[in-house]
Amino acid sequence: MKPWIPNALVGLILTFLVIQTGCESQTVVPFLDAQASLQPHWGEDSAIETIDADTVKHEFHLLWDQSIPMGGYIHRTDPDSQGTLKLINDFLKSARLTTDYGGDESSLKCLGVTNSIVDVDCDPIMSQNFFDGSNSRLDHGIEYIIEGLINGSFKGAAFVSDLIATTVYGTGPPALLPFLRSSTLQAYLNSGTIDIALLGTKINYWGVHRGSCEALSGSLGCWYDEAQRRYKPLDQIHKSPVYILILGLRPEGKSHEDNPVFRMATELVHSMTAEGMEIKHELISQGSLGSQSEFHWYPYAETGFQAIGLTDHGYQCKDNETHRVKGRFLDPEVSVTEIAMHGSLDSAVTAMTDDDDPQMVHLEINCQTLREYIRDDQSKLCNDTSNQLVGILHTLGESLWAEWSSVSHTSHLTMGLEPFIDGIRPSHYETTIESVPPLDACKTD
Repeated sequence: MKPWIPNALVGLILTFLVIQTGCESQTVVPFLDAQASLQPHWGEDSAIETIDADTVKHEFHLLWDQSIPMGGYIHRTDPDSQGTLKLINDFLKSARLTTDYGGDESSLKCLGVTNSIVDVDCDPIMSQNFFDGSNSRLDHGIEYIIEGLINGSFKGAAFVSDLIATTVYGTGPPALLPFLRSSTLQAYLNSGTIDIALLGTKINYWGVHRGSCEALSGSLGCWYDEAQRRYKPLDQIHKSPVYILILGLRPEGKSHEDNPVFRMATELVHSMTAEGMEIKHELISQGSLGSQSEFHWYPYAETGFQAIGLTDHGYQCKDNETHRVKGRFLDPEVSVTEIAMHGSLDSAVTAMTDDDDPQMVHLEINCQTLREYIRDDQSKLCNDTSNQLVGILHTLGESLWAEWSSVSHTSHLTMGLEPFIDGIRPSHYETTIESVPPLDACKTD
């Protein structure tokens, strides 16, 4: 177990001790329940002046990956097969109208991404001819969106793609991480100025008839193996993933759970699910742990005499010695990596993590020092809001996208999807815990 002294983090105000004063009887309880708020965080803090989203004009940009393999989601002769990609296009246009990104048709701009970025019709004919790009320079699309958001060219954007990129950093989704982990974008994420969501759906993939597969007979074509850099014939129709990456500016006063990206993603999930489409989604900027986690405070021992008793009002010191109490996050995916107490109580309370139990927090309390502090300066203690327990959390959870990802490219899975999503998720969380009942010495009733 190790103490930790933080630099400058937004802390969590935690009033957790009740000192026995004999004022009233209290009920002994096995634990005290609290809620811990979780604030996702990316990379290192950096001072950067972010744009005011409310000053940016209501314009939304919709980008399509036009690389040749994307045409495999469309049967080369059956026009009905165009319907699914057209639905995605229509649902995206409708969903943005339900948010602050909405407006009339003139506020929507549509683009195609291949070797470069070009204007396309916002209601395109979804045939294999629409997907004719020889390269998947998805990095150009990602850079275009990030630069457009931070310079105020538009409020939000969505990018439809199979995420199989060809970049200077290699191929596959992980090759996009250098662009999505830029210090500038991370500063915007940390300030709550930009939000990100990722959605995926699996739809029929018939393959393409290009290159070495051009002369294939029948309805099935080829899929492109990025690992081996060649087309391979399909042996059957597969359900293959298509992804929608949404990035947008967050208006002033909006939260992780209430912003245009969240609303747009939620509307898309509703529309696509109602259509019977398989859908998976993650609000990256909210964090995979969500915004809250259950937390309990416990006596240090399970049975017998407690030198620090736990009642429905909090902890009670029963002598003037130094003792420990403990708290625990109930979510098994949480790992507490740093914790510290600071403020006027830091001379009486030391916070520690647990090397053997990543969900546990220990507090070492010098009851004599605490009693003396209350006796000498009770008013200051009772009104001191600088007493803070500061926590840093990481997640131990497995990827929600494991069944969609592969270590090698296949016709029905996405190569490197798991490390890509792990790479754009928050690097850690700063946590805030609701107040446990206040010091008995501070009670006024």
